[in-house]
Amino acid sequence: MLTRRRGLLKDRSGVSNTAIAFLASIIVLLIYYAILNMPDGPELLFYLLYLFLRTIGVVGDDFGQFVEWVRGTLVWPLLTQIGAQIGMVLSVAVTFAITWWTVGITSRILAWRRARREKQRKIREKDQKEYRRWKEWLKGENEGPLTILPKTTRIGKRPKLESSSQIKDIKTKAQESQDWKKLVILEWWQIPKTQVLTLVEGKLKEIILEAKKLFPTEKSPQGSYRELGKALGIDHIELRSAVKEGRDSMTTENVLKLLDVQKAPYDILTPYIKSVGGRSRKEAIVNPKFPIDLNNPDGARLLAAALKDGWITSSTHHFVYANYNTIFQIFQESLRINFQMS
Repeated sequence: MLTRRRGLLKDRSGVSNTAIAFLASIIVLLIYYAILNMPDGPELLFYLLYLFLRTIGVVGDDFGQFVEWVRGTLVWPLLTQIGAQIGMVLSVAVTFAITWWTVGITSRILAWRRARREKQRKIREKDQKEYRRWKEWLKGENEGPLTILPKTTRIGKRPKLESSSQIKDIKTKAQESQDWKKLVILEWWQIPKTQVLTLVEGKLKEIILEAKKLFPTEKSPQGSYRELGKALGIDHIELRSAVKEGRDSMTTENVLKLLDVQKAPYDILTPYIKSVGGRSRKEAIVNPKFPIDLNNPDGARLLAAALKDGWITSSTHHFVYANYNTIFQIFQESLRINFQMS
């Protein structure tokens, strides 16, 4: 049976760690033995061992006085030989342990990075394949069914309605939720919860401090970060750091929690939003003007362009728009106008 040979850093079984540590120990042993054979080698190694043990706190001043008292006697050569031998064992053991641990950690880090790159590569290839298939389907080159979105499942049992009035109420609510005007207006609290919201300087600190006042304790009459964090499901260290360091950014989910605990309306923050989407300027929409209303000619261009040249990845469910002609410039201009992008 043929087996594939693996490199030392690719071997996760621990054999490579032991082999490299063993080789390093041999090198240290040869160097140590060369110093030991020098005329004053045993005495030099004995003093190095003494300094090492004193540094780590194993021996104290009493042992130093003993060394000075023995030095120059007939026992001194024997003592240095014994100390040098002990130092050799310790140096080899320490070298082996440090090398084995370092190589092991390095192997795991490299293996994790390789696995991550491979996973990202597979996701990119899958997205590109779906995009090519989608473009072929638009051009009519691929007559097969387009299955980019996940399949829907049928509900086994339908709930029974007791009266026709319930049916009328349900239809009314469904019609209200399908109002097309509501579908083209976006408020900041409707964006994904993982997106980052950046407020004007000092506003986030003000919201956190007001929420903290609702959770006073005996030790903290002005409010406790720990109790506030428990109530909201947010790490209290993050809340304390946001106030202490003057941070202005937080995820939309956590900002909504801070407003909910104060029973404050969401729209009070609308005038104070500096950016939304990411912490860096490249990843965020700067100075957005909420609510974003697409019920205008530029909004219609955005929706039409998205339906024609846009698509959603199955892996991350992110929207992607691709067009390489002059229509892309029109798309960018409409995007800038509707989202007030600078």
